[in-house]
Amino acid sequence: MSEPLTGANKADNEKTRVYTVESRCSGCGTCVTVCSRGAVTLVKGRAQVHPGRCEACGQCVSSCPRGAKKFILRVPDESEIRAALDLMGRATSRDEFDCGACGFRSCREKAVSVALGLSPANACIFAPRNEAAGSLAASFGGAGARRPGLKDVSKDKVREEEQARIVAYSAEMGKILQVAARVSRVNTTVLILGESGVGKEVIARFIYRMSDRKDGPFVKVNCGAIPETLLESELFGYETGAFTGARKTGKPGLIEMASGGVFFLDEVCELPPGLQVKLLQVLQERQVTRLGGTRPIKVDVRILAATNRDIHKMVKEGSFRSDLFYRLNVVPIVVPPLRDRKDDIIPLLYHFLDKLCRRYGMCKSVSEDVKEALVNYDWPGNVRELENLVERLVVTAEKDEITLDDLPDYLRSCSVDRTAPVVVSDVVPLKDAVEEVERQIIEKAVSRYHNTYKIAEVLGINQSTVVRKIHKYCRREANR
Repeated sequence: MSEPLTGANKADNEKTRVYTVESRCSGCGTCVTVCSRGAVTLVKGRAQVHPGRCEACGQCVSSCPRGAKKFILRVPDESEIRAALDLMGRATSRDEFDCGACGFRSCREKAVSVALGLSPANACIFAPRNEAAGSLAASFGGAGARRPGLKDVSKDKVREEEQARIVAYSAEMGKILQVAARVSRVNTTVLILGESGVGKEVIARFIYRMSDRKDGPFVKVNCGAIPETLLESELFGYETGAFTGARKTGKPGLIEMASGGVFFLDEVCELPPGLQVKLLQVLQERQVTRLGGTRPIKVDVRILAATNRDIHKMVKEGSFRSDLFYRLNVVPIVVPPLRDRKDDIIPLLYHFLDKLCRRYGMCKSVSEDVKEALVNYDWPGNVRELENLVERLVVTAEKDEITLDDLPDYLRSCSVDRTAPVVVSDVVPLKDAVEEVERQIIEKAVSRYHNTYKIAEVLGINQSTVVRKIHKYCRREANR
């Protein structure tokens, strides 16, 4: 629990805010991507929070892999604290026996957290169950509810948000999420394309969570994981006696079960031709006919589809129906491979590192050489390959810091040999040789980091010197 503010004016105390612990901030940019208000920006490689924009939603606090984000909590007045104590069943000083079951140091400290909407009131052993308590609960929005601007930070909620969170720091993924956010407001069909492991299901779930169907079911089926003989009955269901071994009561299909929500067809190109026709009927008429049945059943379902295959080529070859393709391809979203959005590699590294360290009860860090090797690698397996590699490193690395020695051989070759000698092809004036080497280094640094602060840090010079040299050599190249 954060201590009350001291030495702060009244205006500051009236608002809960978030601040950055600069000594912990690594500049990974994760907090920037999750903030929906644009209140967090990177300044000189460190995340800064703009108080005027910050609504203290807590997303950046729970998502920061280094624990660099902290709440500055407003101080609730005495009436709010007393109301919270009453709600907790601690109406008198005699009731405040500080059992410690909730993890707080005192019942009064717990009451401050309840008043701020950060903790549920019903966790106390003797929480009342009467009408008075019910009316108090309503004044706080219900037991365990949050006050406006603050999210419930219970363990289940944090775990749910962690699973749903998208780590996307690159401009390429930013554009993808903007399109996904726009199409989430309508019920149009979306076809998500991309290589295996890029996160197509993550985009589908993002559209689902942003839509007005988020309270309905999200049903996913991998068309390549179910045998063709069972796929029809799984998707469309069956009636009584449809085939030998069928249930006597029949069974609704997965599409029918997704009514009111979203149905996600992963690897849609694996659908056999016969089922492609039936899926087309669902898209056109919004109804399904169970196997062995004659009565169409209306379904209110939004369909999202994804594939890692070249669906355009399959349509030309005739292995995928063109009419179904055009029905699915209303809004195509192409998720770029990880090698084309390298700005996401380090934020994803920190995300997986934090998740896996908490899972296995470890505390690991990564050396700069390892980061550089990961950025230089092409990642044919995309995000899935990166996650599996991080888990391998967390489990197998003997020391707390993961170094190049812990990497597999194919990744070590991607690191830059900082001790490599500079080779001069001919005898030239010393001044010209120094300038040529300097120009090459500046050009390589600019193409790799795209940030003058980072370039200055890597080269060990001032940022102003970097800017001056970029202008010097860029002008020279432009005049050639």
